[in-house]
Amino acid sequence: MENAQGGAESPRSPCFLRRFFWLPVLKRQAPAASLVLAAGAGALYLAQSSYWSVTADIAGARAGSTSGFMNMGAQFGGGVTAVLTPVIAAHAGWRYPFFFAAALSALGALAWLAVDPAKNLECAGTQ
Repeated sequence: MENAQGGAESPRSPCFLRRFFWLPVLKRQAPAASLVLAAGAGALYLAQSSYWSVTADIAGARAGSTSGFMNMGAQFGGGVTAVLTPVIAAHAGWRYPFFFAAALSALGALAWLAVDPAKNLECAGTQ
């Protein structure tokens, strides 16, 4: 791709990224849109392995129940998302559910700063 001055665009430039993500949607190019969606899903599942492994590390003998509880919370979040997204969009506009999801994602990323995978969780009063 070329920029306005006729030179090649860098893959790191904002214009390149904007074209990569929005051009398939605006031009209704199904193969390119499918590629962008597949890349997003791949990035999601690449990151997912870290929280399963940290859960297994910090839970010790209770890794199964801890992973189940974590998975239940994720499924509950997906259900709440399906209900809240149209409500937020109806009251505030179609862009605001994405802003809300981004804010929750940022909070989740900040919560990871409090996790110490070297420290095991121990229930009080049990051995």
